[in-house]
Amino acid sequence: MLPCWLVELWLFSSVVFQQIPASTALTYTSAPHNISQESGKPVSFLCGVSPETASLKLNFTIYSHYGNHSLFCPGGTVNLQPEGLKGHCEVKGQELRALWSIAHSMPRDDGTLVVCRSTGLPPAYGYLTLNERDSYFATLIGCVVGGFFGILVIFGFAFLGLKRSEKCRRLLKGRSTQDDISVIAEQ
Repeated sequence: MLPCWLVELWLFSSVVFQQIPASTALTYTSAPHNISQESGKPVSFLCGVSPETASLKLNFTIYSHYGNHSLFCPGGTVNLQPEGLKGHCEVKGQELRALWSIAHSMPRDDGTLVVCRSTGLPPAYGYLTLNERDSYFATLIGCVVGGFFGILVIFGFAFLGLKRSEKCRRLLKGRSTQDDISVIAEQ
């Protein structure tokens, strides 16, 4: 038989633990992930912490060729329009979220690092790896071939135009021997 005090302790602890909600532990609900994609497409990094409380602070930092920018949540907003970099904070349900968006990724964005930090949690990291699009080389080859034929067309029209020009004919033809004789006779 169990001692009476042990039964009372078990009964008391079971009642107390039923009253404590299980979701009070602070966790990353959306940690930034490593992203690998083609350049030229938009990229977004998300960091979310739950449960959202009044004392909860979230720092979401991006390290890229744009420079190092930090987003402090709640309430922070960063908008670098010329670079296409945007960051904002939001509260969604019981989650405090921070989001960095690159509108148009370029090869120089390769290696971008994001770090999410919140009080009481270890930092969470995410990297961006960009792959070159295969269509880039097709575009390059098309431009070179198109440029070559464009130059041929321009020189062809120039040749036809100069061939019909009387001034150009006289200039390129030079003096004939008859012209030389008449010049000598005049002198």
